[in-house]
Amino acid sequence: MEGNTENSDYLKVADRVEIEYFTDPLCCWSWAFEPHWRKFLNENSHQVEWRYRMGGMLTDWKSYSDPLNDISRPAQMAPLWLQVKYTTNSKIDPDIWIEDPPHSSIPACLAVKCAEMQSQAAADLLLLVLRRAVMFKKKNIARKEVVFELAAELEKKYGILNFDKFENDYGNNNAIQHLKYDMQRAKLADIGRFPTITMRLPNQNKGLMIVGYRPYSVLTESFQQLTNALEFQA
Repeated sequence: MEGNTENSDYLKVADRVEIEYFTDPLCCWSWAFEPHWRKFLNENSHQVEWRYRMGGMLTDWKSYSDPLNDISRPAQMAPLWLQVKYTTNSKIDPDIWIEDPPHSSIPACLAVKCAEMQSQAAADLLLLVLRRAVMFKKKNIARKEVVFELAAELEKKYGILNFDKFENDYGNNNAIQHLKYDMQRAKLADIGRFPTITMRLPNQNKGLMIVGYRPYSVLTESFQQLTNALEFQA
């Protein structure tokens, strides 16, 4: 009986839709998309296997350029955040781009990968905390000390993160390689906008890609297409 139970559980996992969520802690559109993502996970977590892929959106301002939104320096990011705030009714304070502009999103991206080395739950919560900190609390998450402060709070308040391990991993080449892998996956898939979500059936290369901030219905309809395909295969 135990063997049958284990086999049944394996089949359930194997039949789940595989999701990769390409995002970045500094992406205001990803922050606006957060309620949709949370709702989706609450409703469908039993049917999916998912993970974050950090995009490394802003390596530094010398190399950053967003011609679509005409952004090449920090102060030009504020109008975009203001637009997202009113377009999506999200809690955003764009003044950080005037008062204390982040120089890079790499420190925050690396922090998420370090947390992920402990658990997916830790990575998920730390990413959410990082987003909240920069989007409306005006905390500069490009600063290592800010990132460490937020990570330490996760250990103190939720007990979900071992801070000593996090601190050690942050300077470890292993975590850097995890981040580089994510960024390479984004590049190979030609993903340049965040959020981007890919969905595919187990053990198949073909799937669906949702690019940019989209209505919740687009997320659910795309997912339904794949789950229908799974039922058809069964």
